[in-house]
Amino acid sequence: MKRIKNFIMAICLVTVILFSGCASEEITASADEFVLAVTLETQSPIYRLSCEYYLDGELMGGLSVEDADGDPLEGRMTFRFSGENFPEDADLSGFSANFFVTTSPGAADLYEIASHDGQLFSQGEIILNPVNGTVYPVRLTETEGCFLTSLEEDVSEV
Repeated sequence: MKRIKNFIMAICLVTVILFSGCASEEITASADEFVLAVTLETQSPIYRLSCEYYLDGELMGGLSVEDADGDPLEGRMTFRFSGENFPEDADLSGFSANFFVTTSPGAADLYEIASHDGQLFSQGEIILNPVNGTVYPVRLTETEGCFLTSLEEDVSEV
């Protein structure tokens, strides 16, 4: 009886492990942040996705996402913005963001990332009046080697 229990537990564990990667994880934003959730729909592999964000046209900072193992990115990437990303009591109504993609593998130092050395600009500035607790879906597409970023209409709030 003990062997049967162990066998069933092993089968359940393997099933959970196999299907956990298949499930689409829902992205949520806490009450003190907003999220840009970027879905990748490109033919070219993307090894790094960088985001520069602005308030009223003034550069506030940048964020980057890449796989620790150096593999191409897949699915949806999240960029989380909270009070730490902006000056104290900043008016976020003038928020905008631009994206840059890296289509070749290889580690880059901070200077290369900040200067966009080896990165391609994604056309389509994201402009919005963000509300904390909201996930803003963004789509990154590619046509003939040109990348386009667009804000989708399906916005979800907490």
